[in-house]
Amino acid sequence: MKFSTFLLVVAWALTGALLPVAAFQSVTPQPPMLRAGVPVTGSLSADDAPVTYRMALLPGADVVFELNAPGVLTATICRGWQTANGAAESECQPHGASGDGPVTLLHLVSSTSTPNQTEWADITFARPIETSVDYRLTAYQTMPQELDLDSVYAPEELVAPYQTYSVRVADFVPFSVQIEDLTTDGDFLWTAHLPSRLLDVERSAVAHLPELIDWASFGLADANRVGLQRMLLYYLGAETYRILVHTTSPYQLHTIYLSGAPLAAGETRVATPSYQQPIVLIPLALNSAQAAQVDFRLVTGSGAVATVQRASDPIGETVLLGNGGRDVIWPSEQSLEVLFSGDTAAYVFVQIPLEFTRSTIEVEVRWSALQN
Repeated sequence: MKFSTFLLVVAWALTGALLPVAAFQSVTPQPPMLRAGVPVTGSLSADDAPVTYRMALLPGADVVFELNAPGVLTATICRGWQTANGAAESECQPHGASGDGPVTLLHLVSSTSTPNQTEWADITFARPIETSVDYRLTAYQTMPQELDLDSVYAPEELVAPYQTYSVRVADFVPFSVQIEDLTTDGDFLWTAHLPSRLLDVERSAVAHLPELIDWASFGLADANRVGLQRMLLYYLGAETYRILVHTTSPYQLHTIYLSGAPLAAGETRVATPSYQQPIVLIPLALNSAQAAQVDFRLVTGSGAVATVQRASDPIGETVLLGNGGRDVIWPSEQSLEVLFSGDTAAYVFVQIPLEFTRSTIEVEVRWSALQN
């Protein structure tokens, strides 16, 4: 007896009718589908299997997953698509967690805009700790708006609570993004892309599972906050960046190209960061210098943060001046000694203090070459 005939006999014995062989093949169930802006709730403990939800991804659109829980959850984000031969493929990105406090997790997935291709975004999350917690998951769909550098944009109609923007710029061009609540003396936030931030990021193709470059927020776990809440800056690859804004009140968005004339050894320059331009760039004219002392002096304002970056040190070296942040008072004059190790470029960044302020800030910057 052929194997296929045997299957048909078994089917007849169990059901009293002949069934096609395909009826016995296992089918992977589709995850529950989400609707934009409609939350789903549940509970999870370490004893439970991970939970997966799916959101359709329209061409050119972004999906934002917002996951809230009173305890820690770990998540994996996937972008899936159907190939020309009908097969399903996906690329995934796991996200770890630590501690066990309240969490509000944001995850962004971007479409490829491939014609006639079905795409979707999946989120799978689990509870790594035994005690059970309740969760609330909401998916939002946005259409990113194109922005240029050195532009100011205030949307005529507020799309709450999330909106995304797209900026195309060469990978090693530094820029910052500032957002300001338009209410009187409203809150503001800012993020920045500095030249060395992308040294280890693949830039050959658009990834669509964005790499988080920088972020700023008010109370990540405060679901009751009204107004400006957070702003995140992502890198998609192929010189494409995505700005994610989370707010419930009118706002103004400012993209700023960071540039400045090179500062020669022995010269002094005053950097004036402000809440409207939170970070100032000063390139150093190294010439043949192999080492340098960079001096900073806080002239006006409550405090500032100063950093020296070079190609061989993506993190850079930082000093806090005055009330640089968290109410710790630092000396208003400080210096950094830096070895260039053959670097052809080095930059000074002076920014407003970590405790954001609207007051005037002035910092004198001066450097001198040192003998090895």
